[in-house]
Amino acid sequence: MRNLGKYFMYIALSHAFVASVITLLITLPNLQMPRIIAGGNAGMWFTVGYILYIVAGVMGNLGFSQLWRLVGEVKGSGRILGYLNFVIYNLGVTGVTYLLMYAGYTAGYMQHVIPVLTGTKPSIEAIHKFLVAFPEPIGFFVIVAVIGAVVGIISLTMFLRGAD
Repeated sequence: MRNLGKYFMYIALSHAFVASVITLLITLPNLQMPRIIAGGNAGMWFTVGYILYIVAGVMGNLGFSQLWRLVGEVKGSGRILGYLNFVIYNLGVTGVTYLLMYAGYTAGYMQHVIPVLTGTKPSIEAIHKFLVAFPEPIGFFVIVAVIGAVVGIISLTMFLRGAD
């Protein structure tokens, strides 16, 4: 491919497709996602991950796509920086959002669906014990995403100023 912007455009379209599938899954009554989202508390983790996926995964990649298209053909070390921007940013965004959605869905299911289905309510301690494992991996992926974005911003700034 001629321009790094195309890679970001293709991944943005892929993220948009996945976001559409997740949106469709939210509407399926068997998964109980409306109950989990409306219930709040632990289910909010899912909501935050879902919105963040649309904003950073889809819109962030569209933004990088347009900026890399503006730069045009990149060669040498600049191309390596562009690929690092692409890989590191998307790895971080995907890791953060999927962990948030998984933790939120599972904990929200424990909190809001299991009581309806079984008549017994899991303890808050059990839900907390499940969720407590997620902040560190989520934080790690946040750092990865930020590094990827910073690499992209620095390299784009270099190219837009004319340096290679």
